[in-house]
Amino acid sequence: MSSNFVAASFLISIIGVLSYIVVSDERFLSVAVFGFAMMLPLSLMFSKTKQKNIMLIYAIVMAFIGISAIGITFTTNKLMNVMSIIFIFGFVAFQWIANYLLINENNH
Repeated sequence: MSSNFVAASFLISIIGVLSYIVVSDERFLSVAVFGFAMMLPLSLMFSKTKQKNIMLIYAIVMAFIGISAIGITFTTNKLMNVMSIIFIFGFVAFQWIANYLLINENNH
């Protein structure tokens, strides 16, 4: 199931890039970046960790923040908004948190 979500996320990214090329509207870059960035959380959302469902919850929260950032981008015409910045920090933090949780799970 996770691979289907990753494929959908990749498709969203491609649609965002193609829309940007066709329409020349920078707001579609937010869709492309969202789709591309969500592939990582979606690929790990069903990973086993001691904290059950933590990766799934993180992926859902990231999706909500990313969709909110896209909505704000399209309504305000500002690519970088509060939700975009939170999404970027959340994406970077996800990599550290996921590595910690998965390494911790493998060591026990």
